[in-house]
Amino acid sequence: IVVAANKAFVSYSSQDHCIRCWDLLGQEGPRINAPAGRTIHLLAGACDGSSIFYSYESFAQPPAVFEYDLAANRSKLWHRRALGFTTDEIALRQTKYSSHDGTSVPITLAVKRHSEIAPPYPVVMTSCGGFGASTAPQFSALASILMEHGATIALPHIRGGGEFGKPWHDAGRGRNRRNTFEDFIAA
Repeated sequence: IVVAANKAFVSYSSQDHCIRCWDLLGQEGPRINAPAGRTIHLLAGACDGSSIFYSYESFAQPPAVFEYDLAANRSKLWHRRALGFTTDEIALRQTKYSSHDGTSVPITLAVKRHSEIAPPYPVVMTSCGGFGASTAPQFSALASILMEHGATIALPHIRGGGEFGKPWHDAGRGRNRRNTFEDFIAA
């Protein structure tokens, strides 16, 4: 949460990553949406009263920092780290699969387009379905290197995490902990 210019900005990390804004009377203002397949974060310590700063990142893109001008309701790139390849080379696919009990579980897949590597493609899968922690696309130099060599990165959003609120978290904790493992195995 960042408060600036009599407005509260809140970063959401659900399926739809965004920053929402409200004035002090509770009226919702403009929304800053992350591009598809990316994670957005408010930079809480970086606020000068006339603008706020946020970053977004993905599997293929390290965090890029943006400045959001509060008066103009407009964002502009403030800083981006250079990469050895373009993010257009990475294809992101968001789909769903069925777990052991028929629950539909979302999964994000990332792969380099036009890979010269012949099938079958190796898959590296990671997730965290515990403690209400949300798993979201984040930049990793290792994942970028693996994709450069033909690997697919898979990120299942298994039960127990915080991506879809308390019911999703509760469905993978305590007596329901088995669902977390079964979701991962099904992926």
